[in-house]
Amino acid sequence: VLSIGRSPERIYRINVAANTPRPIIFETCTASFDTYLRLYDATGSSQLVSNDDHNGGCGSSGGLLSHVTYNPPAGAGVYYLSVEGYANSQGTYTVTSSCGPTSPPTAAPTGNLAAVLAAAPPVTCGQTIAGTTVGGTNVLSLGSSPERIYRVTVTASTSRPIVFDTCSANYDTYLRLYTSNGSTQIIANDDH
Repeated sequence: VLSIGRSPERIYRINVAANTPRPIIFETCTASFDTYLRLYDATGSSQLVSNDDHNGGCGSSGGLLSHVTYNPPAGAGVYYLSVEGYANSQGTYTVTSSCGPTSPPTAAPTGNLAAVLAAAPPVTCGQTIAGTTVGGTNVLSLGSSPERIYRVTVTASTSRPIVFDTCSANYDTYLRLYTSNGSTQIIANDDH
């Protein structure tokens, strides 16, 4: 319907609330084929942004994947995201979305647990974060590898269970969940 090429498409309705952080980002960085992303306005008649080959938006992932960033105007809005293949490509994909700045967080002072926890960027349920541990701290880490620490706030309305994964990382990762003061490890996983 919205596809410009010969590839089949999947279309998703995107509801952006007035308080949604900007920009909004969609990517298919783990897809099994040459993807093409297109974001349309509420009528589906105007293409706002598109991407075929991510140009670095997917890090070191294959060059045939897609990554789009759009900064919608203030207020609420409805958009449509088309996931298709380039030319006649097709296959499996996962669309990852995020809202707000995605640059890797600035490392907090090394060795000062209170300062590291205070500087930890917030993460909300459903959010995908991208970053690097290169140059990170080593405050909670049990090994010699640098770390990045994020603050996770769970409210009464947060769906359970909460799940974190690094399935698209390009190195051997280790996830640990700690109590709010960082003194007690609740759960950890090295090899899923």
